[in-house]
Amino acid sequence: MADRQAVILCEDHGHFAFFHDTQSGLDNFFEFDVGDLVSFKLYPHETRRLACNVVLCAP
Repeated sequence: MADRQAVILCEDHGHFAFFHDTQSGLDNFFEFDVGDLVSFKLYPHETRRLACNVVLCAP
């Protein structure tokens, strides 16, 4: 299985959030493209901002 990762630009403040899906299985399958609008929960973690519970809002 390929890693499912993304770097998300938070346009409201100009910082990045990092997403890495560690779940497996079809229930957690996602497919995002550059420019998609997503919603997510942000978790600050050490020196990075992690995006969790990412949901596609608009392609």
